Amino acid sequence: MTVPVANAVTNAFGYALQARGMLTSPSAARFTVTGEVLDLHCKLLVHPYGYARLRVSVLEAATGRVIHSGTYEGERQSSAYVPGSGSPVPLLRDLTSGALQDAVDRALDDPAMRARIGSGSGEVSGWQPGMI
Repeated sequence: MTVPVANAVTNAFGYALQARGMLTSPSAARFTVTGEVLDLHCKLLVHPYGYARLRVSVLEAATGRVIHSGTYEGERQSSAYVPGSGSPVPLLRDLTSGALQDAVDRALDDPAMRARIGSGSGEVSGWQPGMI
């Protein structure tokens, strides 16, 4: 990656929250997402491989109380790499970035998390646009 891991993770969550209609300004947010990168790596053995594992917590913005916490993984693998066929670095970067996005998506789409941030109004989806 060409940016620090912290920035890559922040960007991945920002884009994912925005795509789901869950992103709002910090002053209007009911919830805050925090996290920790537990593992982020790639390997080039026979099959190029990227892996990410994140610990994600959702907190009430007003109180800081933890509403939900969980660990989420993502992984991507490509077909066998043929030595001498070019640099594997772009492929490894894309696989690792994809694995990170998979972990972020799993965190934001977790039914348990969605249920915990429910407004109590009986909504089926468990969240309203702009809650986080």
